[in-house]
Amino acid sequence: MELFHVRDTGELKEAYRGWVEETLERGGLERRPEWTESIAVGGEAFVRGIKERLGIRAKGRKVVRGESRFELREISAPYVDVFSVS
Repeated sequence: MELFHVRDTGELKEAYRGWVEETLERGGLERRPEWTESIAVGGEAFVRGIKERLGIRAKGRKVVRGESRFELREISAPYVDVFSVS
């Protein structure tokens, strides 16, 4: 709860409802890759803190600078069809 600066789940529900309503009012209905393809998004200290808290699970993940925020991303590997015949 401290991550969102709320005291309990009831307060978190209200905050979440407000975030969703605000986004809908602004017309923010399009998919945004920085939110859907990242492990963490936010300020540099926050994202680096998440990476540190992940410990060994953060291996292969890197902090990258986005337009106005930082993102913790997995390195994307190209898809290789191992079953195709050459």
